[in-house]
Amino acid sequence: MLAYNRLYWYRLLSVMQDEYPLTSQLMGLWSFNQLVQEHLRGNPPQGADISSIAENFEFFLQQHGAGLIQSLKISLPAQLINEAARIDRAFQESFLAKGYQPWSLQADQVDGLAELQLQAAPAFRIIAENWALMDYRSRLMAKPQAEPQSLAQTQSWLIFRRQEQVGQWLLHPLQAQLYEALCHRPLGVALLELQQQCSASDANFLADATQQWMAQSVNLGLWMTGEA
Repeated sequence: MLAYNRLYWYRLLSVMQDEYPLTSQLMGLWSFNQLVQEHLRGNPPQGADISSIAENFEFFLQQHGAGLIQSLKISLPAQLINEAARIDRAFQESFLAKGYQPWSLQADQVDGLAELQLQAAPAFRIIAENWALMDYRSRLMAKPQAEPQSLAQTQSWLIFRRQEQVGQWLLHPLQAQLYEALCHRPLGVALLELQQQCSASDANFLADATQQWMAQSVNLGLWMTGEA
């Protein structure tokens, strides 16, 4: 029985390492496993699907991570670990999102384009980072990386799924704001509000770049027509 329990714990830890590759490699497996064990004490697996243990880990870290990181004498900042877990979780959600029919502009929608309310695809995520974690994550499998550096300015990345592959794309700050606004507002309203918040030079740039950014978002399948 003891051997079975040990193997079961190893299996749980392996699942979490697979689901949180950035976080586990960034922290080192020993430190990561200590946090996972604390997480599992309050959030044990439910049912036969043990992969569900990954679902609440990000929120567990937000609530309890700072104290545990200090007590376990983990040298990395809690904010860095939380950001890494949030990125890992976004990749999980994008990969596991249900299928959908991508939206494309129809001829009868052209005249009412400004009033068009787009519907965000379930695999579409925008992640803001304060450390260079997205680039670090993309190169993890190539070779060991030095600790990611803090960024002078926050960067926004798009996470999307295309042909069963999850991809990432660095966004211009205004591009990220536009895509996020389009999740909640019609195109014309979103553009107007964003232009009003911009400087004159940024507003001119936004006007020139909008068509390209919208075409890119459609090409990447960020919007959907309805349920799959």
